[in-house]
Amino acid sequence: MALKDRKAKRGDNRRLLRLGIIRLGHKETKTYQGGKTVEYPVQDDHFVLRDAPEIAGGYGPEPKEIDVLFPFPDIARNFDAFYMVWAGGVPICKGDGEQVLSAWPHRVETKPVMRDGKQIGERVSVYNAPGDCLVDNGAALRAFDWNSAHFEEGDIVPCPGADADMYPHCKACKASGTLKVMIAHPDIFRFGYYQISTGSGRNYDHINDTLEAVFEAAGQVSAIPFKLRVVSQSATYVQDGQRKKTDKYFLQLEPPAEIMMAIIRRQRDGLMRPALAVGPLLPEEVEPFDLDADETAPPPYAEDGTPATETVDGEFDFDADAAMVAGLVEEAQAEGAEGNKFVPVSSGDPFATPEAAIAWGVQQGAFGSGTRSGPRSRAAYNKLKAEHLPKDAAEMASLWRADVARRLAEAQA
Repeated sequence: MALKDRKAKRGDNRRLLRLGIIRLGHKETKTYQGGKTVEYPVQDDHFVLRDAPEIAGGYGPEPKEIDVLFPFPDIARNFDAFYMVWAGGVPICKGDGEQVLSAWPHRVETKPVMRDGKQIGERVSVYNAPGDCLVDNGAALRAFDWNSAHFEEGDIVPCPGADADMYPHCKACKASGTLKVMIAHPDIFRFGYYQISTGSGRNYDHINDTLEAVFEAAGQVSAIPFKLRVVSQSATYVQDGQRKKTDKYFLQLEPPAEIMMAIIRRQRDGLMRPALAVGPLLPEEVEPFDLDADETAPPPYAEDGTPATETVDGEFDFDADAAMVAGLVEEAQAEGAEGNKFVPVSSGDPFATPEAAIAWGVQQGAFGSGTRSGPRSRAAYNKLKAEHLPKDAAEMASLWRADVARRLAEAQA
């Protein structure tokens, strides 16, 4: 039995195993006159796998593209971003652009930055200070002062976001986004996530907008395969008051076109409800993975009897999973009903595709009605295929028709 007080406290936050960190660059050092050494970040044109070496087994040591899945159906748990101030390797202030979510005591030191004898700016350093937590869950825990702002216990503490001038430590604030991905490669898949951190506003906008578009179309972002790439794009920056152009490396996230087209067709045909802003991922009556207890679905096979995707125990056929999420069974059913595209010409002909056979089984009424009929038909078809290993599509069609006929007879008895 679950610890209900823990669940109430954690809400929807789930602690999956973090398998490693995929980095977008490395650090280099520069020594100035007087012997002072400064460490600074440098972008790379590939994913850096120093803290995730096992990924190289599927993509090589310096991949520019990887296949990923998202572990959670909603966006927030897969990609969160906050304005953060760090001190000594720990966060001392965290906000979302509207309010400070958490904060701890700290002190701020400001030093001028000089060039050619002139001050060109200020360097702000933030250090930990003793004391109890100041802000938690967006509210002040006790009275305190930040600059000229005074807060009492229970007050909401505003966060200025990108306009970093409200509090002294704001000049050390940086946006930080954390992306959680699972590697969708059958040879190296593990049930856990890899973390990718980015402070780029362009990366944040692109990833968040892409996930929002997919979520609005599909109602979830999990179980849909994506391509994640490092790409070169032009960018501008300001130096000495002048705008200059350069090339930088950014993340690019892309879902498969065929899956998105299937989702769009389902929306067009009225077969998919829009994403729910609040509440469960899918309506309660929609249970796309609710298989009969005696019909566990093995990996699908092609009509000629050869594996569609080589799978062994413990691996996933990601294309098949994503297709089910996209609702290709219902799509085939709808198209077959409209244009008779998937129904064989005669009872002895093989089906054009496995999807056509699955849709035909649904149309015969052998698997009930409603949204669960498609997944049940798929599970029965895959089970029949795995048990009999037919030599060709015609034999599989004969087996499938006999199985459907048996189910119909049993239902009428």
